[in-house]
Amino acid sequence: MNRLLLSILAVTLSSYSFGQTFVLKDYDDNVITNGQQVDMWDNAGTIEMDYGLRSENLTTSSITVGLRRYEVDVVSGSQNYFCWNVCYSPTPAGDMPEWVAQDALTMDTDSVYSNFHAYHRPTGTNGISVYRYVFYNQANQNDTISVTITFNASPNSVNEISADEQLAVYPNPATDVAHINYDVEGNSEAKLELHNMLGSKVKEIKLDASQNKFDLSVRDLNPGVYFYTLVQNDKAVTTKRLVVSGK
Repeated sequence: MNRLLLSILAVTLSSYSFGQTFVLKDYDDNVITNGQQVDMWDNAGTIEMDYGLRSENLTTSSITVGLRRYEVDVVSGSQNYFCWNVCYSPTPAGDMPEWVAQDALTMDTDSVYSNFHAYHRPTGTNGISVYRYVFYNQANQNDTISVTITFNASPNSVNEISADEQLAVYPNPATDVAHINYDVEGNSEAKLELHNMLGSKVKEIKLDASQNKFDLSVRDLNPGVYFYTLVQNDKAVTTKRLVVSGK
């Protein structure tokens, strides 16, 4: 009986092979692995954030690849859309939690296509929006590649961290403790909020304006990328990135 169950499990698992007939690459020619996460950052005031991929048929015959987009966690008030063979119209967050591309892409053998772009429009709203895109061979929908794209729209772009001295952290990446330096007005109510990649708040610390620094323990956090936000008088002032490395 146990052998039979193991045999059934082995057959089931073997049927879930990923990306055998096609491959995805970024514009630096790096191969995207199944389940990979991609992070994008920009100012919430930007009109549009985007991320593009190339696709390539690895077989000796043409294949048709479909696409599904899932809203994992999106900021209310933002918009999103994508291009896959054709470009679709921007849609308000929450209107289409699952979006199936109506036009699949037929890929000729040994051909490379630049048809995919994911777009996020912050519309001036701060926050983290996460989307999962699943590419699948229509002849075998177990032959898939998924990629999770996170768009972080903040008051200050992460690329502008060096220009903003109001909030700083070291070391970054941090393993055990991250030392936070901050500058807030003495009569303001201030706190630091720490969010994970999905936008969930994992820590909140009340700040003392007379101290200007504190030690943040990250020992209880899983390795990965987090975003810490300085909040003064219930208003987000700046958001920056913190990387927690493995123990």
